Amino acid sequence: MKFDKLCLAPWAHGLVHTDTKLRPCCQYPTSSNYNFTEYKEWWNSGPMVALRNDLFNGVEHKGCATCWKTESVGKESLRLSYNKLFKKTINLKKVVESENDNFVLDYLPVTWDLRLGNLCNLKCVMCSPVFSDKIAEEYKLNENKILKLNLKNFNNSEDKDIVHNWTEIESGKDFLKEIQADVKWIKFQGGEPLSIKSIREFLENLNKDCVVDVCTNGTIADDNFLNTLKKFKKVTASISLESVSAENNIIRYGSDIEKILNNIEKFKLLPNLEIQLNHVMQITSISNLVDIIKYAEQNKFHLSLIPLEHPSFLSLNSCSKKFVDKLIDDVNQLVISHPKNQYIKSFLIKLAERHQFSLQQNKSLLEYAEYLDSIRPLKFKPLIISFIEE
Repeated sequence: MKFDKLCLAPWAHGLVHTDTKLRPCCQYPTSSNYNFTEYKEWWNSGPMVALRNDLFNGVEHKGCATCWKTESVGKESLRLSYNKLFKKTINLKKVVESENDNFVLDYLPVTWDLRLGNLCNLKCVMCSPVFSDKIAEEYKLNENKILKLNLKNFNNSEDKDIVHNWTEIESGKDFLKEIQADVKWIKFQGGEPLSIKSIREFLENLNKDCVVDVCTNGTIADDNFLNTLKKFKKVTASISLESVSAENNIIRYGSDIEKILNNIEKFKLLPNLEIQLNHVMQITSISNLVDIIKYAEQNKFHLSLIPLEHPSFLSLNSCSKKFVDKLIDDVNQLVISHPKNQYIKSFLIKLAERHQFSLQQNKSLLEYAEYLDSIRPLKFKPLIISFIEE
């Protein structure tokens, strides 16, 4: 067994995407041909067996390229994070012995990442119909305007194959009941998972020893939900935050930053709950990242920086290098103490090394901002106008 390339996910983990299809993890680029009702067949299917074989023997499987890339820029990859996490949930002896059975396993996944559908209460500027039914509705209302846009990586038909809120249909409810007894770690993402009734019921009936990770936009933290979380030994709330000012209300359109910050204070009161902030590295990060880092450090939160790739016109490549260099200079002046945030400075430097300004993307950024501002009362263009090239 080659430990330098090993990932425990294929021995422990399953992901159900918003399209109901199964994947080995969230970084894996394509879904399988199996949906969640066929998870038992998928678990020992040919592609999964081949994936285990490669990772066990030190082969950089092509589906795992994101992790290799992440590790090359000095950031902890999902592979390394999952290895720490999953060694507590599976018998490592079985991982070693699985080679003797040609990597066919006699047990089912004990950890799950569930992308619950696109039910969401926000319309984030970098999001799509796949993850927000509000954006899907907005697309339909403004189809004529969208068809006139000349934007690459901007797909206005992504919604057509989605089964909205698959955990609300009978087969979805049956799936949740089947995995409930054996699951040792579970992650919920959306959309906005706290908007979905079946997930709240699932949590209420879940074993208290299960580790729970909820990815949320931070807009919902009612007493019933908080009381449910209290029963678990460990809970992580991964809260998306693009700014600690009112700009968050524009970037994550429909949010209320004051309410989010108040909800975070509620989460902090739970002794079993760890907070992680997720920040999407995009064009608006140039103006907001320093304050986000300060906020994370003041509250002793781990801050996860997630570089945006699609749509590319919202990435850092839409602004000239001088802005990226200025951001790095500003961040380098900060004192970063949290152990899990030590990667930030070197990560940004390596991100800057790969930075490639694109005038075309810069023009597309302006076109997209003008489109949004033609249909939304809160204006996006003022946030990005200083980055627009003449």
